[in-house]
Amino acid sequence: MIACKYIRSVFAKMALICDSGLINYLHEFWIQTFVTAKYWGRGPLLWTKEMITDMTLDSSVISSSAHAAPEVVFSFSPKSSDNETTTILMPKQKCGWLVHAEDEALSDDLLKIPWPLAKLDGRSFPQLMLESITESTFTSRSPEDLPVSNSLIAESLRKDPSSLYLESLRFAIMAGNYDLVESLIEEGMKEPRFIESLMEIYPYHLAAGYLCGSNPCCLMFDILNKYIGDHYPIAQTYDDAAGHTVLDSLIISIIRSHTRVSPRDVSPYFIDRDLYPGEEKDVCGRWDADSPAVRQLFQRGKYRIPLNWKHPFCHTSVQAVYHCSLEIFFPGSYVPHINRLSGLFIRHCATCGAKLSLGTLHLIVVLAYHLADSGILGETLFGAVAMSVCLLRLGANASFKAEVSFDEILGVAFLNECHHANLDACDFMQTVPSATLDRWSPECQIGWHCMHGVLRLAKYGKIRRLNTEAGGHPGPGDQFDIMDVDNDANDDSGDSDDNDGSGESGESGDGGDSDSSDGSDDDGESENNNDISTTSTSSCWLEEFHCSSSSLPCGNPQLGLIWAAVQAEVLTYRKTKDLDPWISDYFSMVGLKRWLQGESVELEMPFAQKDMLREHTICGWFVDAEFFHIPTPYEVTKQHIMNYCEPESELESEPESVQSNIV
Repeated sequence: MIACKYIRSVFAKMALICDSGLINYLHEFWIQTFVTAKYWGRGPLLWTKEMITDMTLDSSVISSSAHAAPEVVFSFSPKSSDNETTTILMPKQKCGWLVHAEDEALSDDLLKIPWPLAKLDGRSFPQLMLESITESTFTSRSPEDLPVSNSLIAESLRKDPSSLYLESLRFAIMAGNYDLVESLIEEGMKEPRFIESLMEIYPYHLAAGYLCGSNPCCLMFDILNKYIGDHYPIAQTYDDAAGHTVLDSLIISIIRSHTRVSPRDVSPYFIDRDLYPGEEKDVCGRWDADSPAVRQLFQRGKYRIPLNWKHPFCHTSVQAVYHCSLEIFFPGSYVPHINRLSGLFIRHCATCGAKLSLGTLHLIVVLAYHLADSGILGETLFGAVAMSVCLLRLGANASFKAEVSFDEILGVAFLNECHHANLDACDFMQTVPSATLDRWSPECQIGWHCMHGVLRLAKYGKIRRLNTEAGGHPGPGDQFDIMDVDNDANDDSGDSDDNDGSGESGESGDGGDSDSSDGSDDDGESENNNDISTTSTSSCWLEEFHCSSSSLPCGNPQLGLIWAAVQAEVLTYRKTKDLDPWISDYFSMVGLKRWLQGESVELEMPFAQKDMLREHTICGWFVDAEFFHIPTPYEVTKQHIMNYCEPESELESEPESVQSNIV
């Protein structure tokens, strides 16, 4: 908050910090600034308190009760009885992707009208924030009734312009206004301390924490990399003050929006907090801080999003998260090391005191567990499978080991006994008791087995076939058995560099696929003709990206086929009706499970069986796409199968708008 530094000093001197006047004052400023940042460049030139109230609150529920503000102020507001939630508006269950912008009725077409260039050039968002504080334009209270001295706050900001630009940038990122972020960074770079002060807000973590899949999801990372990447690269600022990585922030967004897991169970940093950062923003775009439902909820003093508002880890969220992962880890000069320890779910063994930290893939395993065990009705774990495949494609090491314990994470470990072990993610999954899996839905059980199969495939470089024709020869249609094997050229587990903290984890491994050449697997079975093995990178169209200096591995074609099918599914399908399934008919989790467990010769899903996918590399990238790492729906399938947009041929007059909706 722009006034936080001053207000915290005031708090230290106040006997009662939960003064309702202060709460209302801070909330009025927060929501006024947020709405102004969100619509900066379009809609009204100046937002008044009355305009914001009319747009964001139903007049029938407006009252004088305290409004809890996001982040800093939530916990100061009193909680009300649970039965009041029945009067609060419910957000729509349909995800808010851009194709549906007209259905969302943003309240008025005026919000879509861009400002004239003359008006835009003559206005400054930081200056407007300063005027708002100085003149108290965001509140109806008279200056003498204010709980803090706005003149002192304004004076401190005048003396420190970089702080003003920093807080302006914070609001612009949280509001998701890309144009405003660009202009603020360009202007802020003129201030000597601006780059240095970015450490105070951790912009990459902020972008991940306020991720919204209803916008071009990875564009915020792209803008930040473009404008501050040379001076403030993500690789050097990958961990924030809480010890959370940028990937951790993405995981927090998923857990926050799609499970009932408490913040204090996720991170030691949240031990005294009852809400997540970005609680007021939904990853799949169904609500935001200025949504009437959210404002009414907070007005009641309820600062946690109700469980019945949430839905499963949907394709909109999956696409947003994996596109951001691509922005974070795709090969480049300033890419952070993907194989490093997470700052989430850290535990300490009560017996020996060992610190237990998760590796990248271990973290996705724990995410999958919580989605299955504490997720929303209808969860399938498709999203967790998609994330694991995506990270493997970006170089996550399937053989990376860490000291981990599910018992410690779940708080069921016995005293005077060590429950942890040095395990890779695949073996870590096997420590979850079968009795736990039995209480999950059939869909989650299937998804869990799919994820384990993916990790096992990446680790050993082959699928153990259970059913073959007599003599051990491959059956018809098993295209992978006829490929040349060159295990040394493949590495689906990423590089083995132990830098950036990964050295704490013990053994990292030097490539999962190469392990398959030693004649054994995790079941003690010898390699023979029944195994589907890997193929050489020399046949990959992206060979230049798989060089020793790149973090992008090639790997086996089975994982590549799964990655191609995952991309096609996420890009072409959305649940548009209440009775629609969460996964399309073209992708089959049952078929994927059977294939990964060696129960079928071919991948039994229409994407593969009906030859629906466009040509892709053996590692699963659609190289005919303009940008192979972020293809559009029209670049992944041979025919139009999108269920939430018209065919491209019908939109030829507006190709740019189509592109912006689906990137």
